[in-house]
Parts: sequence; structure tokens; C-alpha cells
Amino acid sequence: MQENKIKEIAECIANKFLKSKNNYFDILSEDLSSDDSELLSKYICKILNIEFKKIKREIGKLADLGNKTRPTDTYIMVSIKNSELNVNNPEICYELINKGIYPDKVKLPLPDPFIDGRGIIQNLWYFNDKNSITIITSKKDSERASHYHKDDFHASFVVSGCIKYTDADIDSNGSINKNTIKNYEFKTGDMFLSPPNKWHKMEFLEDTTFITINGIQKSHENYEESIVRMENISDLSCDLRGRFIP
Repeated sequence: MQENKIKEIAECIANKFLKSKNNYFDILSEDLSSDDSELLSKYICKILNIEFKKIKREIGKLADLGNKTRPTDTYIMVSIKNSELNVNNPEICYELINKGIYPDKVKLPLPDPFIDGRGIIQNLWYFNDKNSITIITSKKDSERASHYHKDDFHASFVVSGCIKYTDADIDSNGSINKNTIKNYEFKTGDMFLSPPNKWHKMEFLEDTTFITINGIQKSHENYEESIVRMENISDLSCDLRGRFIP
């Protein structure tokens, strides 16, 4: 089999493994030679940052494959031991830990932060391809958001500082419903929700640090895909005072 094809198979198996609850991955090798099976194993290990030479290969027993049971001479079950992990990729590291597979290292990698003049956005954790936790620092008088989420949500916990939070419903035309604008003030120890299809904006009255629990695995790319930005709202400036909710 061509090496590029083996690489494609390895990528698929590694991704499937990370999304599963298993602490082993399965290689269907009925169409692969022994050399190709070994090369496939090596590529999977490279993706997962696992040392190939330490992998235990169990062949010759029966393994359950979906609703079928077939001999493992056409099937290789590779077990992953905790001491075999050598993880540098944060996303892979978090997914393995979520599956109960723990590295020997105490210090964990972090994704690259997003930094601009307002402050820092640092992802802290990813959960099973669905959720994530982020810590955000924001300077006094800066602003964030002014958007709404299409399908996901985030809950925010204020670690320190003070946030003026404004939200409003989105009407059927995708515009802000002026009659639903409300203002809130959240301080240290407060937690609040930004649900789907609810426009919201944050203004920071003090230097502020807050944590968000996100309904998606938050990255710059998929975050932009999941929201609708509404930056040009100058025509609403007279209405943004809204109704203050303590």
C-alpha cells in the first residue's frame, strides 16, 4: 500500500481513538501486510506522541468489532500504558487525560494564547471534542463580544474585576431587538450565561479576569464560525442604556 494512504488511515484511526472512550486503538489489517501494519502503527503513535517501541501488541485472541467477532490475526489491538505517553500537543494531551490515560509529567502543555491590546485569551482545557474552559484577562475600559452565538453557549465566572454586560434578543431578521436590551453589572464571584441567539457585549469597568465554560472546543477558527459579529451598532447607541438589572 502507498505510504500516503497509510498516513491517511493513521490520521483517521488516531482521531477516532481520541473521540472514543477506549484506552487502546484498533487496526483493521486484513488488507495490510505485516510491514504495512507496523508502518501504520508507527504513524498512529507519531500522531499521538507515543513511543512505538514501548507499545504492547496483542495478536491471536478474539476481539469484538462492533457487532461482529473476528480473529485478531486480521486485527491488532494496541494497548497504551500511562508510562508510555510523551505528549506535547495540548489538544491530544487533554483528550488522553479525559479518557483516563495520564502522562508521567506533572506540568501540562497549554495552547498558544490569543493576545491583543485588550488582554489575553488562554484556553485551559478541552473536553471530548465538545466543550472547553478558557480564562480571559481584560483591561479597564476595553470591550469584548458584541456578537451572538449560533448554536453554542458560554457561562462566565468573574474571578476579579467588574463587567458591564449588555444583552438583547435577536429578531427574525437577524437584527437586535431594541425593546429587549438589558444591562447587568457582574462583579467578583458572579457567574452568568450567554445562551445561543442572544446578542451580548462586555465592557470592563476595572481590570478584569474571568473564566468561561464553553459549549464548543474553543479555538480562533471554530469560534469565529460559531458566532455572528455585530460590530456596527452605532445606530443603537441611544438605546444601549436599556434597563439596568442589578
